[in-house]
Amino acid sequence: MYKKNIIVNIIFLKIFTVLFLFFLPFAIFAQEPCETKYPDDGKCKTDCEAGEYHDDTAGLCATGKCCHKYAAAVDLALQVPIFQYTKAENIAEYLVKIYNVSLFVIIPIIILVIIYSGIMWIFAGVKPDLVQKSKSQIINAFIGLGLILSSYIILSVFRLTELRAPQIEFIKPIEVIPEATYTNITGQPVKSKSEYYALGEQIAKEKGLHPCFMKVMIDMESGGRANVIGHDENARNEAAKKGKVPARREFLKSGKTFKGVSFSPMASAPYDSTQKNDDTPVCDKEDLCLDWRWSHGIGLSQFTISGTVASTALGKWCKSGVPSRAFGGKCYTAKELFDPKVSLGIGADMLKRYPTSRAYAGFKAYNGSDEYARDAKARFDKCCAERGGC
Repeated sequence: MYKKNIIVNIIFLKIFTVLFLFFLPFAIFAQEPCETKYPDDGKCKTDCEAGEYHDDTAGLCATGKCCHKYAAAVDLALQVPIFQYTKAENIAEYLVKIYNVSLFVIIPIIILVIIYSGIMWIFAGVKPDLVQKSKSQIINAFIGLGLILSSYIILSVFRLTELRAPQIEFIKPIEVIPEATYTNITGQPVKSKSEYYALGEQIAKEKGLHPCFMKVMIDMESGGRANVIGHDENARNEAAKKGKVPARREFLKSGKTFKGVSFSPMASAPYDSTQKNDDTPVCDKEDLCLDWRWSHGIGLSQFTISGTVASTALGKWCKSGVPSRAFGGKCYTAKELFDPKVSLGIGADMLKRYPTSRAYAGFKAYNGSDEYARDAKARFDKCCAERGGC
């Protein structure tokens, strides 16, 4: 019974500590709403107008600037002095950081308890009560330390200490462009995913491609959204960490963002820094006003145009001085690739080289990632089953 109470108390203490650390940053370190911290006529503008641009570093609402898209939200920021943990991009990353910090906080406390109890034991002399109390504290501390280390080992085995929230994209972090901006650039409204599925099926039929190829490609690349841009230089997946995404590698080596913000360059893999390039928002020009030192995926199929530094394997621009890529005997600019029919047509042409029996190889060739190809093949098989077979 005594031992049971000890274990219950230790577990309760750990849960209480983790919950305390979880809520403390929200209470103390949460970012103020943009309109409070950086007022601009009492309003926080999240969509830039003519002559304005996003300030990604501060989320300013001042003349000539407007809020960064996340500026008005509460940051998942764990700003613990000493440990200097950076802010998380999603709740999964935040929980991982909370857990890791709890280890750094609790383990030193346990060690101090063991040292203190040992000193008490030494000076207890012939006092049985003090000797017993010191022994109990040391035993409890070691039990707690064992539980903590065991939890870390178990979580590490299942890679939960590297938890990431599920994402549609595997190579290119996706930025969703405001619908009004997309319409201004393309002259087309943003449609529903089901309408893009229907368009994809129509194009697949015209090109002799199984429609499941198109459905999976739409889901995997853009999530069924035409108004999206992929930023290769901001990739943080496993391939990027190993230096296999050239735009990410070159960007972190450069030590400078599009708007001139300097940071310490990363000279070698893994390239998993939280640093991001600040090349938004897009505009109604052929280059979409993106930073073309790096490569970008455009629209529904995320057909990628290389930059002037990274991803040279994609070839040189086919239109002089304008970010563009040749395919099928035609030259496409970034702006032209925003058109859903153009984007899906190119995607279909890239995939139609592979029969249904080689779906995995087709998706691997399309994206270049084994992880992507495995997931795509599983989705493809499910689509086929829903349609009565391929």
